[in-house]
Amino acid sequence: MSMFETLMAVLLGGLILLSVIERIYPYRGNPVAARWPNVALGVCSHAIGRAAVPIGLGMFAMHWRAGLLNWVAMPMWLKIVVGVLMLDLIKYGQHRMFHRVPFFWRFHRVHHSDKHLDTTTAMRFHPGQMLISVGISVLAVMLLGLPMATIFVFALLNELVLLSTHTNLNILRRLDAWLRLVIISPRMHWIHHSAVGPRELDHNFGICFPWWDRLFGTYRARSTAGDQFPFGIENQPHDASAFLQMLLLPVSWRAGASAAASRVPPPSQP
Repeated sequence: MSMFETLMAVLLGGLILLSVIERIYPYRGNPVAARWPNVALGVCSHAIGRAAVPIGLGMFAMHWRAGLLNWVAMPMWLKIVVGVLMLDLIKYGQHRMFHRVPFFWRFHRVHHSDKHLDTTTAMRFHPGQMLISVGISVLAVMLLGLPMATIFVFALLNELVLLSTHTNLNILRRLDAWLRLVIISPRMHWIHHSAVGPRELDHNFGICFPWWDRLFGTYRARSTAGDQFPFGIENQPHDASAFLQMLLLPVSWRAGASAAASRVPPPSQP
């Protein structure tokens, strides 16, 4: 089985399995609206993110002989471990950038505008965001000299964490507390989708591992609103749930150009 086929099998298998389980044991009520637009958008985006990165970038990495890890003598298993950690740190920084830079936030808010978090939300990424992410991944390979195995391991781990952290499954709090010591847990990531102000969605940026949030001060253990906080974006004008709405979202909602700007309170009246 090729790298792409393995990733697609994990994605489809995980999506189907978790979708069934979360319907039987939902943490919150199942959404009434159809969720196929999330999947349709994900098909477009994953054609870029899950084909270009693991395959195209992996082939590029096989022939690239520059970069930090190519200049340091270490066994391959250690290169993979170090490479995965470094790539995860870069993606953590990328995630923060998508929230802070207004142009990038326009694409990333497509993911955050989902008010009914479930497994299909893991597919809800704009193709524009995937293209930007591919560009950053190319730079990471060039600078770090990441071996192809590192790219595959990280892509596989990212897929598994992405699916599990967006599921509407009633995860035991004690289990979640243990999970978030070593990997991003569902309850930890749910807070990143909180529509509660101020700035709750500017926390818990981690992709696979939770340590960067703790190290850089962006970790939040619980929402200020308790467990039943709303998902989405604070002051979100409407629920972008149709396929065309999501595709055009980067050029709409002009008043909410950035994550920070959309939560700045209006000036007080004299």
